Amino acid sequence: MTDSRLEAIESKLAYQELTTLQLSDTLHQQQKQIDHLELLCQQLIGRVQEMADTVKTDTVIDEKPPHY
Repeated sequence: MTDSRLEAIESKLAYQELTTLQLSDTLHQQQKQIDHLELLCQQLIGRVQEMADTVKTDTVIDEKPPHY
């Protein structure tokens, strides 16, 4: 194997390692963001359920507004 071919292979390998590390970092950041968004969704679902429970117990749903 010639030196130039060996250098080309080493260069490609180094580039692939760098790309793999960058992709891994990006994937890690995306997973952290997904985890955070899932937490926010669960909190919002809880709030909506609380609001729905409050509406069900505090008011009559079929009640006509006062202007009728």
